[in-house]
Amino acid sequence: MSGGSKKLLMDLTKLANMSVSSSKAHPFAIDITQQAFHEPKPLFANDKKPEAAKLIEKSVPIFDKAFQNFHDEMSAGRRQSAQISRSGLQYMIEEFQSNQDLYRKISPLLNSSGVKSIEDYIQKTTTKEHVKNPGMDTSKVPVSHYWWFYVEGDE
Repeated sequence: MSGGSKKLLMDLTKLANMSVSSSKAHPFAIDITQQAFHEPKPLFANDKKPEAAKLIEKSVPIFDKAFQNFHDEMSAGRRQSAQISRSGLQYMIEEFQSNQDLYRKISPLLNSSGVKSIEDYIQKTTTKEHVKNPGMDTSKVPVSHYWWFYVEGDE
């Protein structure tokens, strides 16, 4: 499909219809962010962006809680997974920068406590035993995704 992922939009629809307390919602939300990281950009066709923004807006509490839970389950081997999820979320939100009304509604998610807890975890795990990016070409990661570029001592 040219200009967006149907699967991502379908998964966002499923997520938006889940309860924030559902045990399946949080891992599914993290899966969606990882999917968004790997999908070709743009993630959403222009005519689907309003629908996608509404789904993301409705899912903000689920994403926030999912990132909090993800943080609670962190271990040394999951740092890269945290970076991928954080970037996937960033890519989803950045899709709406050209529409300030939509962007204003969903961008606060980037500063939610759950997302900040993941960023803190990434920043505090810059030692060699934590920093393992096997097979990752970070040259394709935008510098605005600063959580990929922490070095030892950045705490």
